[in-house]
Amino acid sequence: MSSLRNLLILTALMCCFLSPAWAAEGGAFLGLDDLREMEEAYESFLFTFEEKLLEKGLLTAEERETWHNAQMGDYFSNGGFGSVLISYYPGMLMLTREEDTQQRLTASLQNGNLSLMTMRRYTPEDSSLPGLMLSFEMEDSAGAPKNAGFHLSSDSGVFYLWDAIQNNYVSMGMNVESNGESVIFSCPTPAENARNPEILIDILDPETGEEIGKAVLVLQVEEKGYRIDEHALMAR
Repeated sequence: MSSLRNLLILTALMCCFLSPAWAAEGGAFLGLDDLREMEEAYESFLFTFEEKLLEKGLLTAEERETWHNAQMGDYFSNGGFGSVLISYYPGMLMLTREEDTQQRLTASLQNGNLSLMTMRRYTPEDSSLPGLMLSFEMEDSAGAPKNAGFHLSSDSGVFYLWDAIQNNYVSMGMNVESNGESVIFSCPTPAENARNPEILIDILDPETGEEIGKAVLVLQVEEKGYRIDEHALMAR
């Protein structure tokens, strides 16, 4: 147990000397979209790694999905710090934070399925990014990727996009358009009796600009942050 304690102390000390990933991104660090380009290859590696852990009895079949989502969340949360780590020491899942755990949400729409990759929880005072990561994709009814644009709006916070020229995230205000790029949504620590923030999503045909679907993402206020549960993404 002492070795685990020492590891946690060392990790905390390292974080004290690291600037936020989003502030340093674009120099020697990878951005969210850089990490997304490698996501498929990284997940393929994780699958092989999981099989070995299962074979050695270091991971159970019941824990596998939770472990996988925790590793992918860490990949996106800390990859921008210049650190991509895989943790499989005993008891690791007890220390997993929902702020660092990835999930994929889906909503069935008339013209296909909307998919969102994000985290399980967003705590403004405790985030390695300037906000909640949102990565949308559209699929047709057969599950094949479908080109689409996304218009996001909210009166509860502001959106950020990465600007390669400025090497920084740039505020886009309460409305933003994305052609598949990762978007960051930032809102303040909820006040007492705050309402649940909503993000409205309009899906657009990239060629005509015509609206082909609508959805909403609802964040649940919880203490000093927001929970994104499995039913948070819905058609509207």
